[in-house]
Amino acid sequence: MYVISDWAITVGEEQFLAAAPESFPRLLGNPGLLSAFRAALAEVRQAIDPRACWDRFPIQEICHDRLVLAGGTRIGGGPVVSVAAGASELVVAVCTVGAGATA
Repeated sequence: MYVISDWAITVGEEQFLAAAPESFPRLLGNPGLLSAFRAALAEVRQAIDPRACWDRFPIQEICHDRLVLAGGTRIGGGPVVSVAAGASELVVAVCTVGAGATA
């Protein structure tokens, strides 16, 4: 399995506000709410610890609606077979912002 963790996600106040509903920036006119927002944003920044991992699995055969991987594992259902048609391997990946250490 391959894992990468040497990258960062930055969460800026401006980025968050650009994605928030139109009414949200108006609420931050209240000093108490602005303080709470900035404290929450600081906690989010500390908790972000991004990771991505993936691995490759050779496809042994396609049997009806299932991929049979080397070693016998069968994966199927949904569009798996049609999406993987013609492929010689299946790459499975997961990415998360993680749950880093919080203060």
